[in-house]
Amino acid sequence: MKRISILTLMLAFIALNTFAINPIVPQQKATSSVEKRAQESTDQLKTKVQLTTDQYQKVLKINKTFYAQTDSIKGSGKAITEDVKVRIKVLAQVSEDEINSVLTAEQRNKLAGK
Repeated sequence: MKRISILTLMLAFIALNTFAINPIVPQQKATSSVEKRAQESTDQLKTKVQLTTDQYQKVLKINKTFYAQTDSIKGSGKAITEDVKVRIKVLAQVSEDEINSVLTAEQRNKLAGK
C-alpha cells in the first residue's frame, strides 16, 4: 500500500514538472502571434487596395509595431480597463494615420469605400 502511495506521489510530481510552463515559450508564442496578426491584416489590406511590394513592407512594419504595442499594453491575462481601451484606441488611430500616409489617394478612397 505504501508503494502505491509513493508511486502515485512520484507520478503526480513528474506530471506537474512535465506540464510546468517554460517562461520562454509564452514570449515565443506572443511574438509569433504578433507577426501572424500583422501579416493577416497586411494581407487583407493588400487584397483590398492592391498594395505594391514597397507599400506592403511598410504597412507590415506598422502593423507589427501596433500589435506588439497593444499586446504590451494589455499585459498578460490582466483585465482590460477603460484606460487600456483608450490607449489601444489611440494606438489604432496612430497606426491608421501611418498606413494612410503610405497609401495613394486612390487607395485611401478605395479603402474608405468612396
